[in-house]
Amino acid sequence: MWTDIPSTCRGSFTYTVKQTPYKEHVMGVNYTDTLCGSSTCGVYVNQDAHRIKLTVLHRGAVLLQDSVYVPAIGESLPQVTDIQTSTLEGDILVRWKASIEPVTGYVIDWTHGGNEYFWKESNGTNTTLSGLPDKQPFNITVTPLFDDKTGHGTQALQICSRVGDPGNVMIQVQAKDKSALVGWNVTDQGPCNGAVVTYTVFYSVQKGAQRNVTVNGTEQLISLKDLTPDTQYSVHVRATALTGTTQSHETLFKTRRFGCDGNLASVQTEEYIDPATFSAPGDPVEPADTQHMSSPDDSTALLSPENSPYRSQTSAESSASRSSKQCKHVPVKPTEKTTPGMVYFTLDMLEQDQGRGGKGQQDNTFQK
Repeated sequence: MWTDIPSTCRGSFTYTVKQTPYKEHVMGVNYTDTLCGSSTCGVYVNQDAHRIKLTVLHRGAVLLQDSVYVPAIGESLPQVTDIQTSTLEGDILVRWKASIEPVTGYVIDWTHGGNEYFWKESNGTNTTLSGLPDKQPFNITVTPLFDDKTGHGTQALQICSRVGDPGNVMIQVQAKDKSALVGWNVTDQGPCNGAVVTYTVFYSVQKGAQRNVTVNGTEQLISLKDLTPDTQYSVHVRATALTGTTQSHETLFKTRRFGCDGNLASVQTEEYIDPATFSAPGDPVEPADTQHMSSPDDSTALLSPENSPYRSQTSAESSASRSSKQCKHVPVKPTEKTTPGMVYFTLDMLEQDQGRGGKGQQDNTFQK
């Protein structure tokens, strides 16, 4: 790679690259030139040291030449140490310790994404990289230069030109009657997004005072307590980093009606729910389970006076069927239960005509 001819220079330019093994370069052996594009060219070399020469031609005439030494694999060469980087208002400051051997200068190259490289030379042991794309990660390498060789490059840890706000915050809510579980996660968290230090959950009823709860940056779930049943709330989460804040969209949810069996629904809010199991924020809140109360609808069938030749005495029990709708009690007045009685009676039949049949008194006892 090389710096292209400025566009202000008129005319067409041609670039050629020739790679020569270093030993043969010293002996003066020539190799074929490779025609290249405007600012990059790819050539293949083996594990030996090479000298690569760039030639710029204008209308067939040599305009300038330059070369670079490519060390052999495993070659022992000096390099810089203790390379450090820092940022200041979008610029990257680079510092390092000089190599042991005397140098003629240093080359600092940097890339963001690896598709395009930039470089500059420095005679000292520090430099400033300016005009960088904002909030992007960069890989930076410092290489010492000698009279006719280059040393080994030393790469710094990846650094961002500027660290921004945290990534986008997405939230989910699962509401009960007197509490709600609020979960969240940060999406699109890149290397140059600030690390979250705290999360703050804001919630309120419509036109009501806003309340908030703050937790540390490792939490992703919180239970909001002491809510009013059957009430609509709004909630959002703010992620705070040292470099800025990011806030989620406001989400509306409605608490359930109070449980039909007293505290059952509120007890269920104590169970732990993993954020991954939440329903989507846009889904309707699942209604409370409908509970049905049933009672036997039994009745005691009695013989009607028209069909029975005997007088009978009993007490009948009838219970009205009871039903309940969702979270609504229907009061039913209980009826008194009377234990059915047992009645004994005797029929005395005296025939008026003693002479007929000669039958006397009969005593028939019936039990019912």
